[in-house]
Amino acid sequence: MQDTANNTKQRHASRTRGQWITLISELEQSDLSVDQFCALNDVSVFSLNKWRSVFKSEKRRDDSPLFVEVTPSRQHQQSQSHWDIELDLAPGMVLRLRRPC
Repeated sequence: MQDTANNTKQRHASRTRGQWITLISELEQSDLSVDQFCALNDVSVFSLNKWRSVFKSEKRRDDSPLFVEVTPSRQHQQSQSHWDIELDLAPGMVLRLRRPC
């Protein structure tokens, strides 16, 4: 019975972040489907897709600028018109700025 437990642990050993990065890189460089790659590398499709999602979301955050400069056009600088700005910051979080006439 103990052999079965040891085999299960070896088959489903935890991988480090670096190992997942390497596996995903190998997948992207291969011509294999996700299912084929996972079968050949003894990786669960669910885990591989989870880590791909984690790395993609981190990359998006890293590529996003912290600040974006917004400047009014010359036409708007000279006019005294009102304006409303609404920024969707996160689900359920909205920033509204308003300049009345």
